Amino acid sequence: YHVADPTGRVIHTEVIPVEKPTMVHSFAITDQDVVFWECPVVFDINAAVSGASNPFVWQPDYGARIGILPLGGTASQIRWKEIEPCYVFHEVNAFRQGDDVIVDLCRYDSMFEGGGVSIGGSGGNALARWTIGTGGHELSFSEQIVSQASMELPTHDRRFSGHKHQSGWLVNMRENENTVDFAGITHVNFDSGKISSWDPGINNHANEAFFVPDGESEGEGWLLTYVYNHFSNKSYLAILDAQDVESGPVGSIE
Repeated sequence: YHVADPTGRVIHTEVIPVEKPTMVHSFAITDQDVVFWECPVVFDINAAVSGASNPFVWQPDYGARIGILPLGGTASQIRWKEIEPCYVFHEVNAFRQGDDVIVDLCRYDSMFEGGGVSIGGSGGNALARWTIGTGGHELSFSEQIVSQASMELPTHDRRFSGHKHQSGWLVNMRENENTVDFAGITHVNFDSGKISSWDPGINNHANEAFFVPDGESEGEGWLLTYVYNHFSNKSYLAILDAQDVESGPVGSIE
């Protein structure tokens, strides 16, 4: 765990002990906390040496846990909570609400189970809200499923990183056993529960959206995303109203 100043200079480093070489892809922050999730996808050196296409294996017996660390704190201050085995690549955002730390993220029931290399499709994938209570002697944990739709590569209004957010944007995933098959862009309003999507059409694949603010309110602005057409082997840049994605691009650049 590293902390960098605004110039990019690393000013603080902590080693977070784990028992195995687990695949930790990301983590979240609030304005007070660092939130880690350690899940049971483990690097297998023997598989790597033997030339396996994917040296990471699903080991649910290892377990899964969430760690809460004071922002900029030391490893000795981390508090862990065991949870059911699952896997998380990416979070939307996290924030603190009193004694609760709330994280919205893309959660899988398992990952690379049976030696697979694809995360495509909707098998056990959900957009979830995790609430970790920090007020007691031990951490508490609860999960709310926001949507069972298969979505990934979330983004948010970066002006609100670590603070309460209303909007999140994600890429839809089509069912495909052989590859990761991205489709269109979805806007989730976490306050109202409204979910709206734009589908770029057959053969087209949107990528992770980049939010550009244009206004004072959270989520007021534009989304930029590259859309690839695997039939023509060409891409274009789509520009969407971040609060009206279902209407499709307001402009595009070939």
